Amino acid sequence: MSLFPALRPIDNDLYVEVILQEDVPVVETSGHRPPEDLLELLKAAGVKTMHKCVSVRHALSAQEAGVDAVTLFGSEGGGHIGEYGLSTMILAPRAADALEVPILAAGGIADGRGLLAALALGADGVTIGTRLLVTEECPIHQNLKEALAAATELDTLPILGSLHNTLRAWKNPAALKVAELESSQADMREILALVAGTETKRMYQHGEVDAGVIACSQSIGIISETKPVYAVIDGMVREAAMIRDRLAA
Repeated sequence: MSLFPALRPIDNDLYVEVILQEDVPVVETSGHRPPEDLLELLKAAGVKTMHKCVSVRHALSAQEAGVDAVTLFGSEGGGHIGEYGLSTMILAPRAADALEVPILAAGGIADGRGLLAALALGADGVTIGTRLLVTEECPIHQNLKEALAAATELDTLPILGSLHNTLRAWKNPAALKVAELESSQADMREILALVAGTETKRMYQHGEVDAGVIACSQSIGIISETKPVYAVIDGMVREAAMIRDRLAA
């Protein structure tokens, strides 16, 4: 649930209504500090709440508001990475030292090595995003999955910094055009037209991989094939356990 300001008004009360009707067990918010009345409404229904943060200061504020857990999202990640440029490697241990609620590490984690590293840094778990794009169950076009699987860690870039809403995206022609417009100080409406959901929908549904912008982590460099979600998660856990045992020996 995004708490960021939006060009089109978002009625979070309607989201909460559907969440409660559908018995959603966990809700993650992002953006501004989650309103305490919203958290109380969710908690009264037994819903666990999390808040995604790009700094420890914001995580402490979310903890004070009453969330059950926080996600610390590093700048390697795909999506809105904030304006601080802080990596998962720094955010996870800082948060582990400062917070009392459980923390999840996110940003650049796509295999068992990343999972074990996050746990070693003090996280209680991880959140993965880009790796799940390249799975059999993910409802995006096969053309897009294949293009992402062929990408490297050099094929992402931060955009929308000029709008103070920095997003790490896959470096396709649409994202490069956004960066070009920002560099030339183009009108905001011209920039936003390229990142509109309608353009991204063409990528997802019709496989027009150059049509719009899609969030993408630097972890795309270690993702090379499409797998079932179960195989991804099971493989991460097994790889992490194998490395742990090797180090212990």
